[in-house]
Amino acid sequence: MATNKHIIDIQTKGTAKSKKEIQGITGSLSRMAIKAGAAAAAFYAAKGLIQGMTDLAKQASAVQQLERGFNNLGNQIGFNEQSFSKLDRAVNGTMKQVDLMTKANNAMFLGIVKSDDEMAQLFDTAQRLGQALGIDTARAIDSVVTGMGRQSRLMLDNLGIIINANKAYEDYALTLKTTASALTESQKKIAFNNAVIAESQRLVEGLGAEQEDAAIKFAQFNKIIDDVTISLGELLTPVALEITEIIGDLAKAFDSIIKVNP
Repeated sequence: MATNKHIIDIQTKGTAKSKKEIQGITGSLSRMAIKAGAAAAAFYAAKGLIQGMTDLAKQASAVQQLERGFNNLGNQIGFNEQSFSKLDRAVNGTMKQVDLMTKANNAMFLGIVKSDDEMAQLFDTAQRLGQALGIDTARAIDSVVTGMGRQSRLMLDNLGIIINANKAYEDYALTLKTTASALTESQKKIAFNNAVIAESQRLVEGLGAEQEDAAIKFAQFNKIIDDVTISLGELLTPVALEITEIIGDLAKAFDSIIKVNP
């Protein structure tokens, strides 16, 4: 019986000791798991923050690139610091900066306007015709700009602008005291675009006074949010660039270590 008692005591003590050791190991593993989880959470949180900053900076950079083109092209036809604001008012503040500059640059590339006043009038006309037909402003401007720049009656048809090119040539030829067949390609383009402007203005006059409805209000709100996003991106660009350089240097250093110690 004594022997059994000693065996039981040894087993009991051994079990208790093992239990404590297991509990200690389990506790250590739990603490390690918690630390690892916290580190992972911090890593992904930082990654998300860095990605967010980078995205904002990229959006601001895209606008800055377009702005350079807008300014350079605009200088050739007398644009000034107020020209962009004039275009923004023409579309009732409903278009994002990147979209409005893209459409403006395209119009200048195609040579269909000679001043910011002409462009503002053209964009306003396109917007109003688009509203009447349930077409968003960006697409409406595309239709007019491409239609005039490429003399595409199909694009103009999107806004209900129907042009008889031959009649446009004849009417313009009369003002030059010549014939339609004698017009140069450049003069034909002028004749066609004059007819587009006249017809589009006639259509707009039939729409009555312009009104800012709920759709315009929502578009204006979205544009304000976009403006704030661009401003934040401009503010964060230096920080985002510095972080990108640091991460790039760390990546290169880590790659070098791996190559030396494969």
